[in-house]
Amino acid sequence: MKGKTKWFSKNKGYGFITGDDGNKDYVAFDKETSDALYELKRFNYKKIYNHPWIKKEKFTIRRGMIILFDKYMGDLKKKHVDSKIFNHFLNHKSEQYLKDTNDVEKVRDFIATMTDRYFNQELENYILPGRAI
Repeated sequence: MKGKTKWFSKNKGYGFITGDDGNKDYVAFDKETSDALYELKRFNYKKIYNHPWIKKEKFTIRRGMIILFDKYMGDLKKKHVDSKIFNHFLNHKSEQYLKDTNDVEKVRDFIATMTDRYFNQELENYILPGRAI
């Protein structure tokens, strides 16, 4: 990508450029950081995204996402302020985020922040409440 450098730190290995059209800023990395990110991407696709176990479990994972998405949408609509979407996410967001973001985006953002372990715990707690983990 070509553009005008707005800011770049050799110490940090990244900076920002404005695209040739002048309408959008982009993150730019030095060669070492760029190469490391490329290797990380290759690793993720090989070991995570295209792993046979993940492919096999795709339906189950997708179903779990739908279940939790529906649960948190219901919590928002019913204003269940004791829900984790409030306590672990929305109560820590800016007023601007709360005002400008619709409920679907809020639930999407909350689920996107979850680690695999947290996601699995939330799903298990919702499907099998009271079960000792």
